[in-house]
Amino acid sequence: MADEFNIYAPKIMTSPTQCGFTAVVGKPNVGKSTLINHLVGRKIGITSPKPQTTRQRIWGIKTVGAAQMIFVDTPGLILSRSLLGKTMLNHSKEVLSDCDLALFVVDASDFAPESGDRTAWRIFASEIKHRDSIPPVYLILNKADKVKDKKELLPIIKNFSTLGNFQEVFPVSALKGDNLENLEAAILKNLPENPHYFPSSEQDTQEETFRISEIIREKILFLVHQEVPHGVAVAVEEIRPGKNPETLYIKGTIFVQRNSHKGILVGKDGKMLKKIGTLARKEIEFELKKSIYLDLWVKVNKEWQERGEMLRYLGYV
Repeated sequence: MADEFNIYAPKIMTSPTQCGFTAVVGKPNVGKSTLINHLVGRKIGITSPKPQTTRQRIWGIKTVGAAQMIFVDTPGLILSRSLLGKTMLNHSKEVLSDCDLALFVVDASDFAPESGDRTAWRIFASEIKHRDSIPPVYLILNKADKVKDKKELLPIIKNFSTLGNFQEVFPVSALKGDNLENLEAAILKNLPENPHYFPSSEQDTQEETFRISEIIREKILFLVHQEVPHGVAVAVEEIRPGKNPETLYIKGTIFVQRNSHKGILVGKDGKMLKKIGTLARKEIEFELKKSIYLDLWVKVNKEWQERGEMLRYLGYV
C-alpha cells in the first residue's frame, strides 16, 4: 500500500518522521466513518445508520508534526453473495493485508458481542493470521457515552475482549469526541519510521466527483427508508461551468434497482427528489465554496450490483 505513494515522500529528510496506515474495521454501522471524521478533523466519509453506507476504501490523513496518520475507512466486514458485497469485502481485506495498526470498532451500547461482531472478527482474524507480523489491534468501544452507569463498562470490556487478543481497549464516543485524544496518542506510538506519503496539508485522497456522488447518496440515506437505500448508487456524469460564470453545473444520476424505488425517490410531483437535491446542493456548495446548479436524474438498472462494468463506472472497483 505504501509503495503507491512514494512520489509524495520528500527527497531529503532532515529528521526522523513517522507515517503509517491505520485500518478501521468492524461490522456495519458501529461508527467507523464517524470515528475517522472526528480523528481527522473534517468530514471524510458519509455517515448514516444504514448498512452499506461505506462501500469502498476511504482514506483520511492527519499530520501532527513529524507524524502522519493515514486512516483507512472500510466497508463493514460482512459476508455477502452479491458482486457489490464481495467487492466491498475485498476492499476491506486489501487494507488488512498491509496495515500497521488496526482499530476493531464495536458498539459498546449493545453490551455484548453480536453475531455480526463475531463474523467481522473471524474475517479480520483470517486475513491477518498469514502475515509475517501481526499488527497491533485496538478494541474500540464506541458509543460508550450511552452506557450511563460507568461501572458497567468493565463487564462490557470483558465481554468484547473475548473476540480476540487486543493490545489495548479504548471506550470512546466518536460522535462527541470522548477519549479520542488518548486513542490518537496510542496510535502515534505505533507509527513506523517512514517518510510522509502525502503533503501535510492534505486530509483525504478522494476525487471531487466521488465526494459529490457520496454527498448525494448520503442525503438519500437520510431521507429514504426501508429497502430503497441498499439498491441506490450515484454517478456524477458532468461538471462544467453554468450559464452564470459564477455557477457550476453538476449532473448526477441516481441508479435504482426497481421501478417502485424510482417512484419513491422522485416522489409525488418530484418533491422527494427536490428535497434530496436541496440538501445535497447546500453541502456541495459548502465543500466547493461555489454556487452550483445540481441536476439530478433517476434511472432504473435492475442488475447494477451484479455487473462488473457498472461497479467500475460507479467507482466501486
